[in-house]
Amino acid sequence: MQDLCDLTGGDWGFLVKVIGGPENVRRLKRGELEISLKEIMRILPCTKPFDPASFIGSGWKFEDGESKDVRMDIDWCKVRFEHYLKEGETTITGEEKLKRINASGDTPFGAKVFFSLWQDYQKNKENSVLEWLYRTHGIIFMDFFRDVLRRPRGSRCVLYLFRDADEWDADCSWLGRAWNAGGVSGVPASQPSNA
Repeated sequence: MQDLCDLTGGDWGFLVKVIGGPENVRRLKRGELEISLKEIMRILPCTKPFDPASFIGSGWKFEDGESKDVRMDIDWCKVRFEHYLKEGETTITGEEKLKRINASGDTPFGAKVFFSLWQDYQKNKENSVLEWLYRTHGIIFMDFFRDVLRRPRGSRCVLYLFRDADEWDADCSWLGRAWNAGGVSGVPASQPSNA
């Protein structure tokens, strides 16, 4: 069970709301109420398909015809965040980052996870997984290299979520641009890092 001492102010507010009020929080602290905080706050279902054309615009599509992201649920307590830069590097192109991800054997998150995080943020705002990642890990930019998208004119892009002016936003970026250490890719922690 998650240690209650690890909860931040926003987590407490969410917990009070989810388990039915402050009395149930007191019962939980006394050990009188069994509940998995991970299940409430950190596991996000990723079951809805992502359609690039309807989310971004006409003509956008998956490079390989469909999403390669087959995950169903993500336990965000069991995720590591990688930037794939080598020591001394400050930036690499997205194409180079994609090569390094593939060479590492890691399987980064893709469009379904992106879409699930975005929908969760739209619904839950300060109690969303994205806000928890920001408060807990300082994440302000996360990319989703599992699925490469094609713009209508053919350039290759990946989706990303970023925090700007205390809110999260969604976008996609060309793989030819520079990516820095602030742009992390989420990877299941069960995969050993070879990056």
